[in-house]
Amino acid sequence: KCIVIHTIGKDRPGIVADVTRIVTAKGGNVGESHSQLLGGHFSLMMLVEIPSAENNNTTLEGLQDQLRKEVKGMSSAECLEAVDPRKVE
Repeated sequence: KCIVIHTIGKDRPGIVADVTRIVTAKGGNVGESHSQLLGGHFSLMMLVEIPSAENNNTTLEGLQDQLRKEVKGMSSAECLEAVDPRKVE
């Protein structure tokens, strides 16, 4: 399943590593990503692919909750179902 993750929060070392750790722990891969430092805030968007929810008990809501709890300093974490970029013409 392709998912767009968008997080915003206070900048600190290790944000990208924390998000990546959560994705890879679910058997997922990070595709494209974009980050931006805005004053003292950090914004991150990632296109990730995580195996189907049945295989690893992952839902968009569950992933969002995990990101909000485990990525320190995030004021927002949103997960959206994405179109598989390999299927876009």
